[in-house]
Amino acid sequence: MAVAFFATAQFAGAAKIVKPIPVADVRSKNGTLIATVRREVKAPTETVWDVMTDHPGYADVADNITKVEVLSGQGMGMKRRCHGPKGESWEETCDLFVPGRDFGFRIHTEVEDYPYPISELSGKWLVKPVRDESEFSIEIIAKPKGNILTRWLFTLIARQQFKTVLIHLADAWASRMEREAQG
Repeated sequence: MAVAFFATAQFAGAAKIVKPIPVADVRSKNGTLIATVRREVKAPTETVWDVMTDHPGYADVADNITKVEVLSGQGMGMKRRCHGPKGESWEETCDLFVPGRDFGFRIHTEVEDYPYPISELSGKWLVKPVRDESEFSIEIIAKPKGNILTRWLFTLIARQQFKTVLIHLADAWASRMEREAQG
């Protein structure tokens, strides 16, 4: 009887555990796609920052990237090359850097061999303390190439893809951040 009581109490308690859910949004404004995700994580901001700025480690959590190499520098002006799953690659430059808080980058979409139909692409990662935990956010801003119909189709198709990619990234990052916070 006592075992049944404790088992039932544990089951009821476990049912109340709620996994943090990423809050994602993708919208279009003046032909530009703006995708954001926010996620609370049980890790100190220092750990969150360290994981977010582990450039080679980014490939371990991003579904659309297989390898990241830092080409030069660190912090503001740092250049890196990202490789995709089909052999494609592109360069990015850090254009926002506030240690421990913000990291922003611009993807070099203007080069001839840029593999995607995007004319402008940038991202921003932010970490901040929230109660005894942290919250990080990701913002991706993409402006598609082409005429109005092509841009409209891209936006229509990309909405769900961007949202899915950001949710997976947020969950994968959060798992890594929490593992590292626990030692």
